[in-house]
Amino acid sequence: MKFGENLQYYATAEWRDKYIDYEKLKTLLEDAQTSHTDTYTGDDEKEKPKHTKPQTPGDEVFFREIAEQLEKVNHFYNERYSKVVQTFNGLKKDVEFYKNVEESSEGSGGVIRRRKFIRTDAEKVTIKPKSLKELKANFSDFYLSLVLLDRYQKINFDGFRKILKKFDKNMYSTFGDSWRKKHIEKTRSFYTNKHITNLLLQTETIVAEELEDGDRKKARKKLGVPSLESKDERTSPSNGSSFTNILCEQSDTIIRLYRPGILLGIHSKIFKNLNSSSAFFIFLLGFNIYGWRKAGVNHVLIFEIDYREHLAPTHLWEVSFVIALAWALSLLAFIHNPLADYLPRYAHPAILYSFLAALIIFPLPIPGLSCYRKARSWLVGRFWRLLFPGYWSVTFADFWLADQLTSMAGFLVDMEYIACFYAVDGNITTEEKCLCGELVGGSSLAGGIQVFLMMWPAVIRFLQCIKRYVDSRKLHPHITNAGKYSTTLIKVLISYLMAYNLRNASEDDSSHFTWFVILFIAHAISSIYSLVWDIKMDWGFLDQSDDTACVGGLLRDHLVYASAWNWKYYAAFLEDIIFRFLWTLQAVHVPYVSPTSLMFAEVFRRFVWNYFRLENEHLNNCGEFRAVRDITVTQHRKEDLERIEDIMDNRMGPKHRRLISDPNDNSV
Repeated sequence: MKFGENLQYYATAEWRDKYIDYEKLKTLLEDAQTSHTDTYTGDDEKEKPKHTKPQTPGDEVFFREIAEQLEKVNHFYNERYSKVVQTFNGLKKDVEFYKNVEESSEGSGGVIRRRKFIRTDAEKVTIKPKSLKELKANFSDFYLSLVLLDRYQKINFDGFRKILKKFDKNMYSTFGDSWRKKHIEKTRSFYTNKHITNLLLQTETIVAEELEDGDRKKARKKLGVPSLESKDERTSPSNGSSFTNILCEQSDTIIRLYRPGILLGIHSKIFKNLNSSSAFFIFLLGFNIYGWRKAGVNHVLIFEIDYREHLAPTHLWEVSFVIALAWALSLLAFIHNPLADYLPRYAHPAILYSFLAALIIFPLPIPGLSCYRKARSWLVGRFWRLLFPGYWSVTFADFWLADQLTSMAGFLVDMEYIACFYAVDGNITTEEKCLCGELVGGSSLAGGIQVFLMMWPAVIRFLQCIKRYVDSRKLHPHITNAGKYSTTLIKVLISYLMAYNLRNASEDDSSHFTWFVILFIAHAISSIYSLVWDIKMDWGFLDQSDDTACVGGLLRDHLVYASAWNWKYYAAFLEDIIFRFLWTLQAVHVPYVSPTSLMFAEVFRRFVWNYFRLENEHLNNCGEFRAVRDITVTQHRKEDLERIEDIMDNRMGPKHRRLISDPNDNSV
């Protein structure tokens, strides 16, 4: 792999602008080479004299640029190094504070418990110690930041070394080598500073001795950073060919099953949407991750996932194909019922849905199978936060997941239908009474449940926006965003009231047209509001204040997926406009446009939305050079630390002051 490609592969995406611009230097070197004239007339290349200084204006331009690149890299390295030293000293104080509070609690009451603060005779010192879990997470993220900075240091030096070596080779010169030794190896701290290795070792020692009871092997496992060389190579769509073959074989069977007459008298709605829509959603999410990783969008950081335990695209494709295959096998068993003597026909879908629900709700390890337990645990934890959207602080992963649910509202209604089918229509041994399909408008209670489920994702997002307003006190964008979701609530409510009030009305009743106009206006307002928000706020486009933006402010100045003519962005604009208004086709009764097809179209629209929403968030992280999760360090005031030290000395002696020291001490 050439160094330019190597740099793109290994570079930390959020710091990409702060790396050596190797391609630019190569271009300048090629330009300088064209201005050189070879005056050597001898036959022996070894005897050819080598230059010891720049020979042409092109050489001087090249070295001016390399000096600017060096200054950029060195300045950024010093900034990051200063920050990690400050963070390290703060984390050391946090660990010592935690250990002292724990030990003082043991000594005073015989019971180990965390205190919220430490008291003195005169006043209360309100410094809350972090939990053991918080400390481990902070050190894990800090260790990652050290590894990234160490890689930044090494790959940039490698870049300067290679481009200067190339200069000497192409120009028959020794000036590049001497320039490197004089301006980099002897003077620039990004090369001469070797303290990162020491910080890595100190971090391992603190975690092992203070947080893992002396178990260094366990500490290294907790801190271990996946090697870039061992990245999952199964990230190409072509590697899913085996699963594609399985799906194609099964799809032929399913198509044959749906030929006219084969399912007459057999209830098919329990198979129609639930699994197919979820499998389609997961399948497209795999392509989202594939695209993010290929473009350098750090979705692991954005979603605050453990960088050691995150799913690759192929993992999601495997899950989607397994769900599709399980659905196909369950449908075959339902139709042919080969175990009629042991299992009733309607037991097969019940077994399928019970297994899938248990797999997600109870993310326990399964012997012999990984089944992505940690990923399922993360998902369950996030869904738990969505049950109380006004209570928890809102993170990006929280509102992103709630946004996905807004596109899967039909999925929730299908879940209600399955539950209703087995609770109302009968059980696994009886035929259906066909009541569940007529609940909306036929039963106010059941219809209300369906409306609630259709509204619930929008309610979650509405409450999340209110919570973010309460925390930040910013009307825009939080209250204006809440207004967007309120239009969704209004249109769903109007849709239900229309169905409920017209359930017994004749087709000639004039109220049909009145309700239709009201519902059409509600849908139009919601779609326009959502469309503008998608493009301007979620994707960060249409910024008229940015004079450097592409095409008169239509696109951003920085584009992760940039290409010739930036066609991907304009295609996304067009797609979002069309898919936001597909409901109009159903409103005017266009053939073959059904709620099922609209649901799949919405899943695809969300798939496109995900690409550009994560791009916008990634660029925000790039602007702050944020490559790891934020590490909060307790702000210990000097007078508070002195009081704490006195308390610890009085209770247990000065031996427990290993790490608490002068807060102004920046030593490592």
